[in-house]
Amino acid sequence: MDRAHGDLEYETFQFLSGHGCFGTYRKKIGKSNSAQCWNCQRLDKPDHILFCRKWEDTRKDLARATDGNPDFKYTKHNIVAKILENEVKWNLITEWIRTVMKAKAEEERERENAGRKPEQARYGDDGMMQPKMTTKPDYDHPDPNSSHIPRA
Repeated sequence: MDRAHGDLEYETFQFLSGHGCFGTYRKKIGKSNSAQCWNCQRLDKPDHILFCRKWEDTRKDLARATDGNPDFKYTKHNIVAKILENEVKWNLITEWIRTVMKAKAEEERERENAGRKPEQARYGDDGMMQPKMTTKPDYDHPDPNSSHIPRA
């Protein structure tokens, strides 16, 4: 595809490739037992954000800005064509995708941290992944089966 505008950012790549916080991908990689959307219980695949009720208001604002019609229905087929029309639409649509994907990622972090003890939380307040280690290594009594035994 030739285009004179726009960079493919992380969240847009996730949306286009399907490798992001979508129920179908999370289930495929073993992070979830369900592929359903947390908000409407429909199958959560990449194009689901184009019709999920959670994003309806912002999606209508986007459609109004890019098409002049708040009732314009985006599909997985026409959104790429809209993005490529011009730089303004590229920026508006990719910003919307970025905002939605970041919100989905934040919701994923909150759900993963819910119900865990603070020392078991996988994400810190800064949103960065934390180590899963819940106990400190005992260097005075090392595991005899470990290959990482400190030597005296």
